[in-house]
Amino acid sequence: MKGFFLFVLMFGGLFSFAATPIFAKGEKIASDPAEVDLGDLVKRVGALETLKDNFKFGLLLQARAALDDTPSIKVLGNTVTGGLDDSVVPGGAVHDNLFARRAELKFYGGFAKNTIQYAVMIDPVGVPAATKGLVQDYYITVSPIQYLDFTVGQAKYPQGLEGRTSAGKLDFINRSILGGSNGLGELRDFLVQVSGSKVPLEQDLTLDYALAAVNGQGRNNPENNDSKDGAVRLGFQYRGLWIGGSAYDGFEQAPGAPAQLEMWRAGAEAQLVLEGVFQEKDRLKFQTEWGQGSLVNENGITKAAFASASGGTGVSGFYAEGVYRWAETRLGVRYELWDPKDIGFNSPGFYQNYITAGMDQFFSGDHYRVSLNWIHPILDSSLGGVLAAGEIAEAQFEMVF
Repeated sequence: MKGFFLFVLMFGGLFSFAATPIFAKGEKIASDPAEVDLGDLVKRVGALETLKDNFKFGLLLQARAALDDTPSIKVLGNTVTGGLDDSVVPGGAVHDNLFARRAELKFYGGFAKNTIQYAVMIDPVGVPAATKGLVQDYYITVSPIQYLDFTVGQAKYPQGLEGRTSAGKLDFINRSILGGSNGLGELRDFLVQVSGSKVPLEQDLTLDYALAAVNGQGRNNPENNDSKDGAVRLGFQYRGLWIGGSAYDGFEQAPGAPAQLEMWRAGAEAQLVLEGVFQEKDRLKFQTEWGQGSLVNENGITKAAFASASGGTGVSGFYAEGVYRWAETRLGVRYELWDPKDIGFNSPGFYQNYITAGMDQFFSGDHYRVSLNWIHPILDSSLGGVLAAGEIAEAQFEMVF
């Protein structure tokens, strides 16, 4: 904590120092508003706006209540899934729970007319706190020309759509298993990346791209081999339609393992947003995503329940959702399928289905949100071993600035 307070004091000092030149030394500040001409006011407002761009602060707080949360499924001693992204003890005992899910503090901004940007994000809460780590992101982005950005640091590397969506903008309380940290999304690592967004191609058609070299050891872990993994993401936007895909490949050495293990992923995504469908200012969104790959991550350790040595070939996931918002209210439903043993949903008896229904109520320009979700697991009846599952009811209060 001492380091965190020093960090805050350091940024506070930089902020105070940067604020000093707004008014030149010895400059007279008129006591009568009539003495200040329009040009002087424009100059001072411009200086304040420049300062605001140089240092910004973001806050995301989420408090959550869960009833009969985290269904656990075990087959021959293997935990098939640790549950949803709020599982406090993956594979452990299930309890009704009231807890803080996130407390993200973000410091970010830009210099030199925003051609150099930075971000540092920490989360002192996290779930589970022991493994999530205090530091989430820390990176610098340099943009020498339009549509070309170079990024160095720890961040979410190029991956699927839901995994890259910030927690404060999710459509449901939980990400899908595919898009969450227990699946193939919301994964961070140290990277060197080249990217660009909204590159114009044709009328109303733009391109987003990202290509990165990644350590492959996961968040807050040092590299343990000489090889680097590669990640790529490509997407096209045409008015309200987005279509994209991502891929990842590399080899990681598990501690004590005789050989390196391949870590690979592939995914496709689509999103359609329609405005003013039933009312003048409503919003209807459809989103779907598919992905498959291995779960080798975090110091080369295989996170998949069934590694290749146990007859598994990887994991597969899919979801489709529809969300409708009017005024300050939003309703949504999502169906997802997760296969923890094989790619292509080829392992009957092991995969799971989930249906999620959600309602959100926004307040004060979306700075506050109250969410209610109901999750219904549909488990394969031929699954052997110990099976424990139940309906899941969750409520969340969110504050974001």
